[in-house]
Amino acid sequence: MKNNSALAKAAQRHSADMARHNFVDHVGSNGSTMVTRARAAGYTGFSALAENVAAGEESAAAVVKGWMKSPGHRANILNCQLKHLGVGYVKKPGTAHGTYWTQDFGATFRRGRVEAMRKLRLLVVLLAVLTMLASTGSNQADASASTAAVKKKGVSAWKFNGVTGAMADANVGWFYTWASDKQKIKPPSGVEFVPMIWGRDFVTEQHLGRAKAQGRALLGFNEPDRADQAGMSVKEALDLWPRLQSTGMRLGAPAVAAGGDLAGGWLDRFMTGAAARGYRVDFIPLHWYGSDFNAQAATGHLKNYLRAVHQRYKKPIWLTEYALIDFSSGTPKYPTKERQAAFVKKSTGMLEKLPYVNRYAWFTLSAQRGHGTGLYNGAKANRVGAAYRAAR
Repeated sequence: MKNNSALAKAAQRHSADMARHNFVDHVGSNGSTMVTRARAAGYTGFSALAENVAAGEESAAAVVKGWMKSPGHRANILNCQLKHLGVGYVKKPGTAHGTYWTQDFGATFRRGRVEAMRKLRLLVVLLAVLTMLASTGSNQADASASTAAVKKKGVSAWKFNGVTGAMADANVGWFYTWASDKQKIKPPSGVEFVPMIWGRDFVTEQHLGRAKAQGRALLGFNEPDRADQAGMSVKEALDLWPRLQSTGMRLGAPAVAAGGDLAGGWLDRFMTGAAARGYRVDFIPLHWYGSDFNAQAATGHLKNYLRAVHQRYKKPIWLTEYALIDFSSGTPKYPTKERQAAFVKKSTGMLEKLPYVNRYAWFTLSAQRGHGTGLYNGAKANRVGAAYRAAR
């Protein structure tokens, strides 16, 4: 990765904007986005862009540590396809946060490749049309049956040494990476990849096309109810939803961090708005982290939450992140491996039996990045991983 002066200019301008107007968001005070800021700064011809923002951290080490604890931010930092970097920093005492950080990543087409990419795009479009013309109603039914046949049990994953072996040993039927592609993971045969459109900046032809090419179901925005994740208003998510819907894939609602069962909550307002606009939502992805480290009690809490969400929306549930982590003190606390494993055994048994839970995925596959919840050290299961492997 190399420093890029244009991206540095875009990042610095955005940090200055956040400090001047006292906010933290990927959308600028004038409505600018990561894409428009990069172009305005002179970064053009790009094939990919990503952005991390933060506020309040006093040092570069602190802000990077915070980003590395966040799946979406960490995915940007570790994405080897992004070759260019620009960082912006502004310190402004008297504001809500004091410090404002922006990290912009990008990749550009190599010289001579733009025309080749245009030709390839035309070929892909032609093939897609031919495939559509050749399709029949029976093909549609076969695709639905294939989707339903996938095992419930899945996992979230980043690329690490041993990832393919770990995934095979865990006996999962599907996985996701918080991205529109597999992030260079080579899954075992028969393990389905499910793409995600993480946030507003990934609602592009490139990411949507990549998702459609690699998956049958599509996960919507990641924790839009949290400013440090996708950080989106309900209106913004609804305005962008037709772009996701246009893929024709099975479509999961935005996965809220919490409160999916609450009347008037973020998810409730989104689902109400989607119904009013006639938009399609096929299933409800959920995240859940328990602070009660008693396996039986925690499983009961999780079951009650899933039941409440299902009763509110009457749609299938995908539990796409879950584990035992206590965030109440501000610093994450974890149970012992023994207690985490006991919860895995209890919770997976419950999830396998609930008819309206279509899929579930533990957070996360690798202990290297799992912050106390990871299942595998390389390709070798730890105690928690062994319990998850046994789930059927």
